[in-house]
Amino acid sequence: MAGWWRGVIGFASRRMDRNTWLIFGYFVGSLLLLALAAFGKRQGVPPSGDPEIADKSDVTLSAKYTGEEPTELSERGVPQSWDFWAISDATTGGPGIVYVLAWSISEYEGHRGESCLTMRVLENDNGYGRWCASHLYFDRSDGDHKWRESMVHVTRRYETIGFLGRRIWNSKDFKERPGNTELYSAMGVEELNWSFRNEHGEKFVSCGVCEKSWLEVTGEKPTRFFEP
Repeated sequence: MAGWWRGVIGFASRRMDRNTWLIFGYFVGSLLLLALAAFGKRQGVPPSGDPEIADKSDVTLSAKYTGEEPTELSERGVPQSWDFWAISDATTGGPGIVYVLAWSISEYEGHRGESCLTMRVLENDNGYGRWCASHLYFDRSDGDHKWRESMVHVTRRYETIGFLGRRIWNSKDFKERPGNTELYSAMGVEELNWSFRNEHGEKFVSCGVCEKSWLEVTGEKPTRFFEP
């Protein structure tokens, strides 16, 4: 077998000039780089130099959670089982750094829901501001298993906020850096639709407020936390 390979290499050496070998080497090297990049993406490793998912591992170490189920947290202060890069991809806005400000795991009539409040701080103003907040949810019963932006479908329960059938996507752009007043004011049904209370009968299993991320985004410490 070794002799056969030496013969193949010798034949190729006689038939291929130096430039051809350089092109061949470049092609093989490119394939290897693409394979490594794809492997890294599958493993949740951020592409080098992507500001959208820049390392903020020293920001969300502190999280308050009051639920009944112990939850192992990642270095970002969110449940270890959550894919932060998927959360980053689902957060509205363009290139910028994503922060998870708060998160919750709840149960209602046997259904388990996972939600988080995120903020993308853009590198440049996109015309609507540099601060883009999103209310995201993850439904494990959903076959796609993706983080999505929360949405309110206006039924008679919400008929005071618009015509029946209207769909309200739960995101909010801030023209100026929001403080606590602006962020808490945007948590109504027509904007972020976020609450720290179990207003609809759901039971919090575990939840947290990522205090360091909140402080870095708003410049103020959070003053509201989940109520069991």
